[in-house]
Amino acid sequence: MKKEILGIIPARGGSKGVPRKNIKLLAGKPLIAYSIEEAKKSEHITKLIVSTDDQEIADISRAYGAEIPFLRNPSMAKDNIPLFPDTVKNIVEELEKKVNYLPEIIVVLQPTSPFRTKKHIESAIEKLIESKSDWVTSICKSETNPAKMYVLKEDRLFYFLDSSPNLHLQRQEIPPVYKKNGAVSVMWRDSLKKAYNVKESNWGYIEMGAEESVDINTPLDFMIAETIMKKRRGNYS
Repeated sequence: MKKEILGIIPARGGSKGVPRKNIKLLAGKPLIAYSIEEAKKSEHITKLIVSTDDQEIADISRAYGAEIPFLRNPSMAKDNIPLFPDTVKNIVEELEKKVNYLPEIIVVLQPTSPFRTKKHIESAIEKLIESKSDWVTSICKSETNPAKMYVLKEDRLFYFLDSSPNLHLQRQEIPPVYKKNGAVSVMWRDSLKKAYNVKESNWGYIEMGAEESVDINTPLDFMIAETIMKKRRGNYS
């Protein structure tokens, strides 16, 4: 039997690093549109919503095919409210209360990841089901390794990991480290009741490349994304 899978694109109106970034034009299209279009291609997602407190974001999202079942309560759209698990849990509870909708699986797609594709979305969903994980998240290799990072103390540099066995190895010899890139997060609805903690939950992952993992939060990120988009469209000069 086909599972009921909810896709959520969370998009607050009050972004600070880049004002109105979720609907800022990237290569002529609102940023959020890239996530909506790829999610709508997925054969696994059975319902796709944008959760926002902003009417303009809601209108643009609806124009690209996402559902807006309700505007998010402003109290849940503040920048100090964590997305996981607080905001996602609230969205799922409101859907149950207002439209009697209960998904089995929840897919969260941050709108700041314009190079995430249907392939990544479906890989994460399939990994969740096949591996019986609580959560599956997208990761990428980190450009910086904590073994080569520093902290400042009294105008002097100190290694961040002063007891690491990798301190004096060449960069190519240090084991790679990874970071969450924010592109895809997939979970069972029941997993929202568990701790959002890799030490206490059963976490799976899919790995994405550096270009696919571009996450737009600053004006520089936008410039990088524009350059990649132009290159992909063949009009890079």
